Amino acid sequence: MYPTYKVRRNGLLFLILYCTCLQAQTIVPLLGPNNRYGFADSLGNILVQPQFQDGWLPDNQGIIWALDTAEKFHIVQKDGHIIPTGLSKSIYIPSPPQLKFEHELCVIHKSTGRQNVLSKRLGVLFDQDYQSCKILNPTFIILENDSDQKALADSSGRLLTGFNFSNISLTPLEGYFYATQSNPSDPHGSWEWILMDRSGHSVLDSIFKNPTIAGNTWIIVEKNDKYGLIDLDQREVLPFTFWSLQFIRDSLFLAEKSYPFTDQNAANGQTEDIGYTIIDIHNRELLPRPMGRIWFNADALPYFEASSEFDLQNKWIMDSSFQIIHKDAFNTIEQSYDGRFWVSQNGVDGYTDRHGIVDYSGRQVVPTKFQLIMELQRHSGYLVYKDSLWGFFSYSGQQVLPAKFAQIRHEVTDSTNLLWVNPHRNKILFTAYDLNGKRLPVPDQNCLNPSIGMHSDGINEILENGRRKFILPDGTKAEVPGDNWSQHNIYTTPHGNLIVAQVSSNYLLYDAWLKRILPKGFSLPKNYYTNPSLYYGLIPVVSQTESGVIDARGNWAKKPNSSKYKILRENMYAEYRNSDAIPDSMINMQGQQFPLGWNFQEQGLFDTSGIRIHMLDSKANKPLTVHFVDQGFIDQYLLVGRLFSTLGGSVMKYAFVDTLGKLATPFIFKKSPKPTLQNPYPNDGGIYCLQGWTPRYRYQTGSAVIYTDDFREKHVLVNEQGKIILTLDSLSIYNYRDGAACVKYAGKTGLLDSLGNILIPVIYNNFWVVIPGKIFCAKVDQERYQYFRFDGTPLPIGPVYGLWMPNGKMLPDGYMLLNTELGWIILNPEFKPVTSPVATGRYPKLVREFPALLEFMDGSNNPFYLNYHSGVSFRARQ
Repeated sequence: MYPTYKVRRNGLLFLILYCTCLQAQTIVPLLGPNNRYGFADSLGNILVQPQFQDGWLPDNQGIIWALDTAEKFHIVQKDGHIIPTGLSKSIYIPSPPQLKFEHELCVIHKSTGRQNVLSKRLGVLFDQDYQSCKILNPTFIILENDSDQKALADSSGRLLTGFNFSNISLTPLEGYFYATQSNPSDPHGSWEWILMDRSGHSVLDSIFKNPTIAGNTWIIVEKNDKYGLIDLDQREVLPFTFWSLQFIRDSLFLAEKSYPFTDQNAANGQTEDIGYTIIDIHNRELLPRPMGRIWFNADALPYFEASSEFDLQNKWIMDSSFQIIHKDAFNTIEQSYDGRFWVSQNGVDGYTDRHGIVDYSGRQVVPTKFQLIMELQRHSGYLVYKDSLWGFFSYSGQQVLPAKFAQIRHEVTDSTNLLWVNPHRNKILFTAYDLNGKRLPVPDQNCLNPSIGMHSDGINEILENGRRKFILPDGTKAEVPGDNWSQHNIYTTPHGNLIVAQVSSNYLLYDAWLKRILPKGFSLPKNYYTNPSLYYGLIPVVSQTESGVIDARGNWAKKPNSSKYKILRENMYAEYRNSDAIPDSMINMQGQQFPLGWNFQEQGLFDTSGIRIHMLDSKANKPLTVHFVDQGFIDQYLLVGRLFSTLGGSVMKYAFVDTLGKLATPFIFKKSPKPTLQNPYPNDGGIYCLQGWTPRYRYQTGSAVIYTDDFREKHVLVNEQGKIILTLDSLSIYNYRDGAACVKYAGKTGLLDSLGNILIPVIYNNFWVVIPGKIFCAKVDQERYQYFRFDGTPLPIGPVYGLWMPNGKMLPDGYMLLNTELGWIILNPEFKPVTSPVATGRYPKLVREFPALLEFMDGSNNPFYLNYHSGVSFRARQ
């Protein structure tokens, strides 16, 4: 006999429980004392007594699975009804089964070559398995036996017909089906289509063949090799005089019929011809004259293709009102997704080589004279190709660029939509145009920006007779510079194709035509062939005694001298005037570290040992002098440092520089004094703050340590622009989040807002942000913790305990689980207790992603469950 179960309510009003019962319910697995699974609803009502080996929560299709002790799968409905599925646990079927239901039906594979249909509501539908099963719709199913014969069944599991058919398919009319039967007396196995009802009976006399449903009340059928129209009662509507008949819409039909010839034709021995026309239900012709052929296309925009009786190859476009919308006839017509027609005409040699575009009104969008038309994305227009040259038409049909260009590329981004046009036949040089054909003030490009996804076609590499060679943009072959197998790389940059090659231990730079870019006597720094500054268009070069900076065309941006250089941006580079300040180029170029004996008194004073940051095209042309440059820009900001003197020596203060070379912050920040293996110098760590006011955190206010004018350290809050919004004279900040700062003084902690107002007194041993912007936690003594709102008011619960951090977690929907001295407490999104403390042993867990359900273990290691939305719990007991 199964044990009884008890539902426990944790101090909630009966009205609340009653309202909860009215919610849409689902069921969850419940492990009973017999170590078997049953099922209960979310309020604890037992729906299925424990009897299964395993049970699962509803899957993403809402199916609840259970596995019995014989390892057979069952579906458990929400009312507790159990449905056997006929599926057995095996290596081929996962636990639980992963089936795809269609119309609440699913074809299941019982074994190799054996199928059945499973219903969510009824279980396995058929008493035996079949070779195949096909679900037509929520009502009908097609079954196929081992003799390849088909029968019709319904979703209740009833066979509606015998296995008498070779094919069964749906018709547009509900309850009617097309079916084919082979004639046993026909040695060739001829097929004949019939129209049958859901009982498997033919609804037409045997004199009618090849039925086709037309609308909701008619049937097109064949009789005596001619087609006509009848209604569902088999009464004739249109006579059987047509060679073919096709339903169009409403009461209109496309008909193929015989027409008498003229006297001249009759004199030649011919009396009639076959033509196409459009008729209504009264057999009235709606075209002024018959056509040689008419094709009806009902996809997207309905239209007709029509040809004359003398030329079936060339076709007109006829709209749904039977009007020819373009005077020219086309060889091919293809409707596009936007309702336009892509058409073609044969050339003089009989081959299709002229393409164009017309719209539904008959307007010519692109003339029918191009060998190729390419539609650009976002309705930007059409590229056209003729006689090996390209042109461009707007989407509205205006010729923007005539077909006289060697190449046209389309660049489209969130902020850009333009054309790159190459008018040259013997070289690659692209000019930018807008979509209206206006030339843009952009420098011509040897190749396109790689960010638009275009692959460079300027240089190709081949292997010829064991040697590598380049095919240059003009088609000529050239030897690879340097030794045959030396290191070389080809880069596609916004400034053209660049080739880096190792020649006699030096790294040289070439353009797409293998013209050397580097000045004579200079090469790239050692191991520079992968440096990203090649993409910036500024390139450092070195000789035996000097260094300089060139642009991507080989022109000097900074003439050679004794300094060393590091490229920072497209328009910015750093000059290290003391050559010892630059380590080997394989090591990060971060600048020299200065001992305390070095002094730098004023920010504007020129220092020959400093690092100068230069900006190109700057009117002032006044470089910024610093003593430290970080590895590179992060989120458009660069960290730099300067030396300042103190009574005891020197300190390094830090600031941020933007992409224009301007200081975004004053020189105030301090860096971490702790050395690292990668950065062995005391002043070369991260910004000294727990959250870190570094560029990657610039989306929020942060805490930092600064030097004051008298070189004392102070903790501050800085906003997104680096402006100090709060200075703390005696307090230190160790955490700042969402408008409040955790501060420390004399070993005690508290909470301040960004204006310095005290939210929580500085009297606690420690402080944590539990829920950003909502909850903080303070350490009261060695083991106890108290929770506070962000405004400093304590939560309405007693202190919680933990060995190190408070034991708690966030639950879905804004709920919170806390461990207190009396047990677990659940808080709702307003931080009010949902239940009284729940005494338990193991840490509770969410039940298999089931919403609002937690599983606990009591002292006897038995499970019980709690709905943290309603506060209702349920458990099994002896």
